[in-house]
Amino acid sequence: MPCPKDTMESLLSQVLAFRPARLAPPFEQQGHIPFVVWLVRQLKPRQFVQLGTQSGNLYFAVCQTVAEHQLPTRCCAVGTWQAEDLALKQLKTASPAADGKATQPPAIPGATEYNRQHYVRFSALLRMGSAQAPPRFEPGSIDLLLIDGRYSPDTVRNEFKSWRDRLSDRAVVLLLGTAEAGTGAAELWPQLQASHPHVRFDYDQGMGLVALGSQVPDDILQALARVGTPEAQNQLRNMADIQTVIPRTACLQLQVAGLQAELEESRGQLARLQEERRQEQAEHAQLQQQFAGLQKIEADRLQQRLDEARVALEEARAARAAAESHAAELHHLATAMQQSLCWRLTAPIRWVGTPINRTRQKAALLRRSIALRGGVAKTAGQAVTILKKTKACRACRLASATPNAC
Repeated sequence: MPCPKDTMESLLSQVLAFRPARLAPPFEQQGHIPFVVWLVRQLKPRQFVQLGTQSGNLYFAVCQTVAEHQLPTRCCAVGTWQAEDLALKQLKTASPAADGKATQPPAIPGATEYNRQHYVRFSALLRMGSAQAPPRFEPGSIDLLLIDGRYSPDTVRNEFKSWRDRLSDRAVVLLLGTAEAGTGAAELWPQLQASHPHVRFDYDQGMGLVALGSQVPDDILQALARVGTPEAQNQLRNMADIQTVIPRTACLQLQVAGLQAELEESRGQLARLQEERRQEQAEHAQLQQQFAGLQKIEADRLQQRLDEARVALEEARAARAAAESHAAELHHLATAMQQSLCWRLTAPIRWVGTPINRTRQKAALLRRSIALRGGVAKTAGQAVTILKKTKACRACRLASATPNAC
C-alpha cells in the first residue's frame, strides 16, 4: 500500500508534467486542474460529465488527459458556453491600439471547433441546459460527475437530484464553489459529506469531492484520505497557485503577441509611408527639373522673340529714316523743279492741257456708260423717259403748291 508521501509525490510528478493545451477566458478555477487531472488518471472513469462549462478549461484538461494516456473514458460537457463567448469577445477588444482600433491577439479556437479538431472521437459538447441532458445517458453510466455549484441552492439541488440515478456504483462527484457562501454548492456540501467519503479544497472558490458510489476503488478512497491532510492541502494549494499563473501568463502572452502584431503592422505602415515619401520626393525633384527645363526653354523663346523684335524695330527705324530722307529729297527736287525756268515756261501748256484731259476722261466715262446701257438708241430712249418723268414731277409739285388747283 502506498504511503501518503508516495501518493503526494505521484500526484506532484503527474501535475508538474501536465501543461494544459488550451486555456480560454474566463480564467476561473484553474487551481483545481491539477487534482482533477490526477483523479481522472487514477479513477479511469468510463463516462465523465461536466455540468456548467464556463470557459471549458477544466473539461478540456480532462479530455487532454484522456487522449494523452489513452484512457477508456467518454467525455461530455453540458452547458451554454456563453461565458466563454463573452470573455473571448471582451479579450479581443481589451487592448485598444493607438489609432483607436482593437488589438487583435492570436485567435483562441472556440470550444466546438477545438473539440472537433482534437477530441471528437470520445468527447461531445451539448449546448443545452442541464435539465434537458439526463435522458441522453443510461442510468448508472456515469463514473465521474463535475457540477458547477456556483448557482442558486435550488438550481444546484435540482441538478444533483436529476442526475443522481445516472451515477454508477463507483461514481465520484466533484462540486465546484463550496467556499462561496450562499451558493448551491455551499448549501449542498454539508448534506453530501455527512454520509460519504469526501475531501474538500478551500482555495480558488472551493471544490468538494464526494465518493457516492458503493464500489469506489479502495486506492481512490485511501488517496482521498491522504490528500485531505493539512500538509497535502498546502502542497495542493501551492500547485494551484502555480496553475493560476499559467492563464495569466497566457493572457499576457496573447496581449504581447497582439502588441507585437500591432508593432509589426505599424512598422510596415511606416515603411510604406517612407517609401511613398521617397517616391514623392523623387517625383517632386523630377517635376522641378522639368519645370526648370520648361522655364529655360520659355526664357530662350522669349529672348529670341525679343531679339527679333529689336531687330525689326531697328530695321523699321532705318526704313523710316530712309523714307524720310527720300521724301526730303523728292521735296527738294520738286521745289527745285517748280522754281526752274523750264517749269515756268511750260505753265501755259499745263493750264490748257488740264481741261482737255478732264473732257477726255468724261467722254470715256460716257462711252462706257452707253455701252453698258445697250447702245446709243437705247440710252437716248431711257434719257427721254427720264426727262418726261422729271417734267411730270415738276408739274405735279407746282400744281400741289398752287391753291385751288383742282
